[in-house]
Amino acid sequence: METTRAKVDPRPLTRLAAAGALGIVAGVAAKLADESGIGWLSDLGTFGAIWVLVIIVIAWTAPTLVAATGRAALFFIGLSMAYYAVSSFVLGFPDTGLVVRWAGLAVTAVPIMAAATWWAAGRRGLLPAIVAALVAAVALFDGNVLPFWYAATGDPLPPEFPYRPVQAAVEIGTALVAVLLIPRERLTRAVALALVVPASFLVPELVNIAIRAVPG
Repeated sequence: METTRAKVDPRPLTRLAAAGALGIVAGVAAKLADESGIGWLSDLGTFGAIWVLVIIVIAWTAPTLVAATGRAALFFIGLSMAYYAVSSFVLGFPDTGLVVRWAGLAVTAVPIMAAATWWAAGRRGLLPAIVAALVAAVALFDGNVLPFWYAATGDPLPPEFPYRPVQAAVEIGTALVAVLLIPRERLTRAVALALVVPASFLVPELVNIAIRAVPG
């Protein structure tokens, strides 16, 4: 008499592996971009907005909370490992230990953000709006939009102050994706947009907490 075996769907594991592999590719690309000597390309690999966008996309496309957190964590583990492997073993930079910190963030802050984004996607109300605003504020955290704001309002800046128009556009674009794509209802989107500025004052504290919570 034949024994019926339960079939295991391999697709979730395949997609987790794919997330890790894509993270490795992204890490190599980010380090090469960082060392390219092309200002805007180096900025993309250095600043965080593009990676916030990746978390949004991962969470948005994940079918479950577990998939969102797992894919995000594996992507950023692969990203961190590959980035610092290229830095140390290919380019010969001394090991600074930052890989430990970024790997720690990959298994703490990154899945938390992915989980919150996944939960907020499609929901309406104040709490999803707050989540979307916080994600948008993280995208704006590096502050490359501020010089253009100061210039537009006539506030003086040092002559050598760097202006990064491409990176500023990426930060604004990612923030807009967060507030317009995560909530799927107009009023929630409007509330999220209104909360971005207040959230921007809270995010630096959250970032400091996340950094202090991991070794490195």
